[in-house]
Amino acid sequence: TGFKNHIINGGFYVWQRGTSFTNTGSYKYTSDRWAWIASAGDANGTRLIAKGEGQYNSLDGVNNYISVSNTNTNTSYTNLLQRVEDVTRFYGKTLTLSFMARTNGVPDFNISAYLQQNFDDSASVSLGDITEIYTLTANWTKYEITFNVPAWDNELHGDSNSLNVMFRKGTSATSVKFHIAQVQLEEGSVATPFEQRPIGLELSLCQRYYEISNSNSLHLILPDVNNSLSRRASVSYKVTKRITATVVNSSGHTIATNSTDGFRLSRTASTTTSEVSAGTWTADAEIY
Repeated sequence: TGFKNHIINGGFYVWQRGTSFTNTGSYKYTSDRWAWIASAGDANGTRLIAKGEGQYNSLDGVNNYISVSNTNTNTSYTNLLQRVEDVTRFYGKTLTLSFMARTNGVPDFNISAYLQQNFDDSASVSLGDITEIYTLTANWTKYEITFNVPAWDNELHGDSNSLNVMFRKGTSATSVKFHIAQVQLEEGSVATPFEQRPIGLELSLCQRYYEISNSNSLHLILPDVNNSLSRRASVSYKVTKRITATVVNSSGHTIATNSTDGFRLSRTASTTTSEVSAGTWTADAEIY
């Protein structure tokens, strides 16, 4: 891409799926490119991820962040992660991960940060010690860690391989809230200032993996030349997708064809006149 930061949406400016999420033990995407994994069996509490916004402070430079809340009375883990596409481009390199973090003042609350190589054959290799502790305070603080990434010749490297950047809240604390901001993964052993990219550019980078239509998008359904009762409409993506996306549309029409550049809707009508159909759609090409 020509950018030093390999993390997309590290500033948490893009939230196409919404700005508030709950989780009861599933794998769920939240802020664009950021997934959330939480342990199950938490009937005694609620876990919530939400968009955080604050007044800009020149001392810390943070005004957007992701907020993770856990009100469970029992202990449980929470993982926040981004799957950075194509683990092979990092083979043999030294990488430095940096981020800003704070908590709501729970004494001695800590998280761990680490990288994980993920392969298409379900194998994974963690880089860095998961027990390495970062003790958070109520003030924004910058943390950093450096990793050496080994190469692996005998693993499958298909569409779903990734280098996972992970933050983990362990089972040692309950009823806590913590915030993460300005996540950056760069080559080299020195953490440099967070790279500020234009928001429009950041959105387009996110849309390679996930795109949502405008509210009640209108699609003109034209008569098919070979079947007067067949209706069709072509939709082009704003950004070419990583792989052929999983498309969900609210109009109830069939996805007739699908590619990395867009899809075509079709349906059978009861009249031969043209129709206009209102609906929304999502296209998901994320790494799972």
